[in-house]
Amino acid sequence: MGELASKYTVSQAQILLRWALQKGYPILPKSTKQERVEANAKLFHFSIDDEDMKKLDALDVDAAIAWPAQPGNPLHWD
Repeated sequence: MGELASKYTVSQAQILLRWALQKGYPILPKSTKQERVEANAKLFHFSIDDEDMKKLDALDVDAAIAWPAQPGNPLHWD
């Protein structure tokens, strides 16, 4: 992740937020620190190329973080 952040000269958080935007996921970034709120809003001056998107996609292990994996995971509609 650090190498992509360096490549695009943004933070690791911005890489993950931009990845989510490019995938079409809604994002609701938050922070209690003003500088992070501002950084989280600066996602439109760069885009992640296809090869790097594939690298980030490969990190997905289909782990549920905010809800149980099954049943009821909204990412797995039946």
